[in-house]
Amino acid sequence: MCSTSEDCSCSTARNKVAIQGHRKKQCAKCKGSNGPPVLVIRSDDPALCRSCFLNGCAHKFKSAFGKSHVVRNDCKVAVAISGGLSSLTLLHLLKQHSKRRFTPKLFYLIEPHSSSEECDAMAAAVQDSGFEYHLLNPIKVHLALGRLREALHTSPSLSVLRNIPELDIWIRQLLFVECAKQLGCDFLCLGDTGTRLATSFFVSVIEGRGDQVCGGTSFSDERYQDVTIIRPLYEFQTKELVFYARFCRLEPLISYNVVTDAVLERPGITSLPRLCEDFLLQLQFGGFPSTTQTVLRFVDVASPNFAFLWSATSTFRTCLHLFENRIS
Repeated sequence: MCSTSEDCSCSTARNKVAIQGHRKKQCAKCKGSNGPPVLVIRSDDPALCRSCFLNGCAHKFKSAFGKSHVVRNDCKVAVAISGGLSSLTLLHLLKQHSKRRFTPKLFYLIEPHSSSEECDAMAAAVQDSGFEYHLLNPIKVHLALGRLREALHTSPSLSVLRNIPELDIWIRQLLFVECAKQLGCDFLCLGDTGTRLATSFFVSVIEGRGDQVCGGTSFSDERYQDVTIIRPLYEFQTKELVFYARFCRLEPLISYNVVTDAVLERPGITSLPRLCEDFLLQLQFGGFPSTTQTVLRFVDVASPNFAFLWSATSTFRTCLHLFENRIS
């Protein structure tokens, strides 16, 4: 029972709710001068108006390159564009980044069985950016990987669907690296968000990938020979990208494949990445809003401990000899 002479948990809880309610009445940065608040990223974050949110995203994107000091001045960076939410947001942020120290080269890897209308729509989307862009055929980029991915997307069997997304991601990343090499770029820019990387970290831990856990989820990935993968959306959550695309009126282009069609027909299909993502989001929105940042912070701390294992030695290079011999 509450006491009149001493503070109790009831009054503390009421004060906390009152403080949170006051923080959401006006924008925390401009104090309402640019407009009313429109969103709250995390439950423990203050509300932001549209203008301050967009400016904050642009600043966060620029600081990702400034803090890392990975990309050198006047170098060429290959940017993979798929037409999805992440890649279109990445492209829009690159256009807003006026003081770039590098030269972006956009490329779109044609999906298996993509129609000419989809390719034309993708070409129109990247052409408006003003950057150099290329439409690349996977088979012409790498014969073995291109045909392997084409066979994967034409497989009618859904019994192995739980393994298809992970294999498809692995093949696409190898193809992206080959595309960057053909374009003469030392860096490959991907649109992986913090939510996706944290999910990938959980999947890698469950599958027991050892020292490769941090390499695939850090800001920069130097495991591939001659090409360094960078992820400037490393500190962005998927929720931020959704609101950014809505405020900037970006319309993602969805490319359907065997995985997308199967999930739309049977939403109950589960896989390890989907289960890990559900687990992460339940923690993120269920009382632990710093879950994603905590996972990524651990990756930053643990990455230097495995750096000596990521050198481009002959024992680490991905071996495609089996695929090249089997595919004529």
